[in-house]
Amino acid sequence: MKILMDKSETSGAVSLSESTIARMVADGNFPKPVRIGSRVLWRADDIKDWAEKLPQAPIKKETRGRKRLAV
Repeated sequence: MKILMDKSETSGAVSLSESTIARMVADGNFPKPVRIGSRVLWRADDIKDWAEKLPQAPIKKETRGRKRLAV
């Protein structure tokens, strides 16, 4: 199990672009990375906690085609 993830791994894990993550970090809406030397890394636990706190959207039942009239 990975403890630290680089920018591309974090991007893939949360399905957001690297630039979106950078913007969200600047706005305070995404966990801040840690720096180890020149590397910028995110803690996997911080990302998991962030994802668990996201609001749940209601699941819509999608129907295909047009509505049929009752006869």
